[in-house]
Amino acid sequence: MSLKTKRFEFSGFVLDPREKVLLRDGKPVAVTPKVLQLLLVLVENHGHIVEKEKLMAEVWADSFVEESNLTFTIRQLRKILGDDTQNPRFIKTVQRRGYRFIAEVKEVSSDDIFVEEQVRTKTSFKENPFANGWRSRPVLFSIFGVIILFLLLTTSFFIWQGAGNKARILTDAENSRLKFETIKSSDKPIAATISPDGKYIAYTNVTNGQQSLWLRQLSSGLNTPIVAPTNIVSFGSIEFSPDSEYIYFTRGGENEPSHLDRASIFGGAVKTNILNSLDGAFSISPDNQSISFRRWEERKRSLLIANIDGNDIRPIFDTPKTFTDNVFSPDGKTIAFASGQSGTGNQDFGVYAIDVESGEVKPATDFRWHHVRDVVWLPDQSGLLITARIKNDDPQQIWKISLPSGEVKKITDTQNHFSSISATADLSQILLMQVSRSSNLYLASASAPDNVQPLAQASEGVVWTPEGNLVYSSHSSSNNDIWLLNADKINQKQLTTEDSADFNPRVSPDGRYIVFVSDRSGKNNLWRMNTDGSNVVRLTGGDGESGAAFIPDTQFVVFNSAKDGTLWKISVEGGEATLVSDKRAYNISISPDGTRFAHFAEKDERVKIFVKSFATGDLAGEFAVPEGFSAGRKIVWIKNGAALIYSAEDSKNAGNLWEQYISGTAPQKLTNYTSDEIFSFNYSPDESQIALIRGSWHHDVVLVREFK
Repeated sequence: MSLKTKRFEFSGFVLDPREKVLLRDGKPVAVTPKVLQLLLVLVENHGHIVEKEKLMAEVWADSFVEESNLTFTIRQLRKILGDDTQNPRFIKTVQRRGYRFIAEVKEVSSDDIFVEEQVRTKTSFKENPFANGWRSRPVLFSIFGVIILFLLLTTSFFIWQGAGNKARILTDAENSRLKFETIKSSDKPIAATISPDGKYIAYTNVTNGQQSLWLRQLSSGLNTPIVAPTNIVSFGSIEFSPDSEYIYFTRGGENEPSHLDRASIFGGAVKTNILNSLDGAFSISPDNQSISFRRWEERKRSLLIANIDGNDIRPIFDTPKTFTDNVFSPDGKTIAFASGQSGTGNQDFGVYAIDVESGEVKPATDFRWHHVRDVVWLPDQSGLLITARIKNDDPQQIWKISLPSGEVKKITDTQNHFSSISATADLSQILLMQVSRSSNLYLASASAPDNVQPLAQASEGVVWTPEGNLVYSSHSSSNNDIWLLNADKINQKQLTTEDSADFNPRVSPDGRYIVFVSDRSGKNNLWRMNTDGSNVVRLTGGDGESGAAFIPDTQFVVFNSAKDGTLWKISVEGGEATLVSDKRAYNISISPDGTRFAHFAEKDERVKIFVKSFATGDLAGEFAVPEGFSAGRKIVWIKNGAALIYSAEDSKNAGNLWEQYISGTAPQKLTNYTSDEIFSFNYSPDESQIALIRGSWHHDVVLVREFK
């Protein structure tokens, strides 16, 4: 087909930036988007040194990468061009600075290019057709091409994601063959994993608020306690040793840092404190000689490796972003992990592989998700299984990443939310944790808060208008939307109807506006609308915002940058946001006089409430949550500013309201609920009523047999 476009010609190659294609002798060359974009930057600056920092900023503008990614991509580009590092014809390395494109380049602004029509085949990692950003845009199809396209569309279903994530996903037509068998159900959090030999499941159990570790023999259904219950320790991640004879697990308490322990499946003494101060997931190498694990430090998360006895700890990778699972490959040479920022609301989470010996990090795919939770290797290392979701509101599903191609498939497509996945060594069985939440909006009198009246289904955030209406978010329309319940508490109105996650509403002091968080622009930004749902406009346009709070008696909204936790403010009428504080402080609550703010934060291994000056950020008060309770999600000032009301949960996950006077007296319990967490609450303007969103989680351990 003939295209009129600007192009670059060099040594038999033609690079067409508009059509995003590289031709050799008139035929397309299979190349990944990142390699093509890298080539374009070099060619546009031919004859000049392009600094490494510039290349990384332009090619990976929306991702975090190490310099090793640039080195790897340069190597792939040289291979495609047939270049040699010792005697380069195209790309010359400028030591410690960057690269220079040295071939003679002819820039032609207007001409015809003939592109030979092809059907793309499966390719290697460097030829990944599912990569991010670049895709061809043919303007004319032959009849043969149309027939091929029709056959493709009738045999596979392709989902094209929105801006910033152009990768193609094939949903697996065979997912209906999967048979889900519920092994255990609980209204309390459970951690569970299946042994490599497929004979056992290790899981946590909660009885009377005390957690314990159990072993289930799949052939007989026999359940055996491995670690006795305790009310001061919570279990975290669990993993079997490669020979299936030991269970490794993390546990810790409010005053006890998380540590790694080991127990035999045959019973006996537990070996404790193999490693200390772990942050979540860990992995045992297939030769049973090493442990990979995470640690969290201020503004940095690190991946480390230690000997199996906990000695010889050495870091191999760190990032300012969150990273979730980390798991050794079957040959023990590589660790796969997931990393990104889900708080921003955009699709930032990727899956990566790091070489254990060299520390070189490579993306497993260019595709991005909103969040990735767990990672499992296929036995032959030909791919990965992950649990992930595209949007904040999506249920987490099972996905497959093929290696080395980077092709992405969605294996399950259900309304069930799979939080975790583990598998047998031969992948014949997988174990899933299926999680669901049920929550409702309740109303109670402040003088008798234990007597609650259910009003409606609700999920995130509830606030009052000056007239006594309630504004909240709800999934009742199969999407997270903002709703309004009139002061009569009978008539409801849906205020947002977009195909987006809209949540955490806030009402302006004068009652004119509702500010809420929405991902309708591809990121979690603040949006504003009138209280009747009209005139919806975006207030912020950064990399992600959260935690909006109005400064009393003003038209200014204070919010967090989801990227780094810094505090900003912006007028509800719009305009430029200005920095309030470069210190992290999430979900703040501003005092009635606007001079102070309160927030939860961790100090000395405990979550505390901090009260700070709004003008200077100086600490004005520090209060501990009662012993044995976990801090909730919300803090509210009483009208005279003398006390704070906050939610906290006990060991049975029952949430209650507590009152903490700024004078420093001991906190007082205001409610006596025996079940359900408190996800949000707020007092009416006259403090005579309390609106609460309460509910619970349900956890199912699900086994899939004959998965492979």
